[in-house]
Amino acid sequence: RNRYLETVKSVVKSKAKLGFRFLWTASGSQPKLEKAMGLEFGFPAVVAVNQEKALFSLHTGAFSSRGIGGFCEGLMSGRAKTAPLSALEVVSAEPWDGKDGKLELDEDEDDAELMAELMAEL
Repeated sequence: RNRYLETVKSVVKSKAKLGFRFLWTASGSQPKLEKAMGLEFGFPAVVAVNQEKALFSLHTGAFSSRGIGGFCEGLMSGRAKTAPLSALEVVSAEPWDGKDGKLELDEDEDDAELMAELMAEL
């Protein structure tokens, strides 16, 4: 998460006069918001919101400095596709502790036996 946030921050900082704001949410913590903004395709994703004009725009390109930079350029030039921003429901969620999660692998005996069988077949 930290790397993703730094990517977005560094690009957006260089585009200070954008007129859009960017939001961050963890996948699955705001299901109605995700659905309303078309975020069912996966994360990480970037959404730009212009509350004054009641518009939002969803970046569907590469999640990289270059890709997000191109998205911001499209917003500034008016080329980026926007959609009307309707009333959004945001729910309370557990605050992020600022640390990236650790993947916990559960190794049970069935997996070990299956792997042994597969290796024996090779």
